[in-house]
Amino acid sequence: MRAFVFNLLPGKPKELEVKEENRDRLSVRSAVLPLVAALVWLGLIVFNGLVVEKVKGKWQQAVTGKENKIKVQYLSVRIQHGELVSKTNLLTDVIQKDIKPEEVFVLTEKLFPETEAGIQIKGYGREEDGAFNVTLSTANYEQFAQVIRRFSNYEGVRDVRSLGVSFDPKLNEVTGSVHFFFKFENINI
Repeated sequence: MRAFVFNLLPGKPKELEVKEENRDRLSVRSAVLPLVAALVWLGLIVFNGLVVEKVKGKWQQAVTGKENKIKVQYLSVRIQHGELVSKTNLLTDVIQKDIKPEEVFVLTEKLFPETEAGIQIKGYGREEDGAFNVTLSTANYEQFAQVIRRFSNYEGVRDVRSLGVSFDPKLNEVTGSVHFFFKFENINI
């Protein structure tokens, strides 16, 4: 049965009623949306705390187990390689101070900037102890002594000595070699 309702106001159009219902629903949705976002955020925190932390803990245990295995099982290898590393590290200063071979050529160009009569460089070399040598020939012993004096007076070298000095009557020249070490502080390494 239908009840009789008397209303003096004119009725609302259907379009307006639909708009009002949509507005009411939208208001409820916009009020519920922050609540849903907070629940999702809380869910992610709980998921991170329960699931991700367990997986992370298992990975950490695996890594710790492997590190312990390396420490225990490969101890002798680590000791041997550690000794090799420390010995290699001790050699770095020596290796960094090694002389470039072209320094010998630079030195002879400094000591003999022009070709002098009677002085002829026959060869260059390096001894097992690290000393460099220059083999040369001169017209006489006095000129060979002057060459040795040039090497001795040069500040970039030390421990200058001559070896195998001899006179060759067929060629009428004195041959020999000058051995020396470079001073590290005077070299462009």
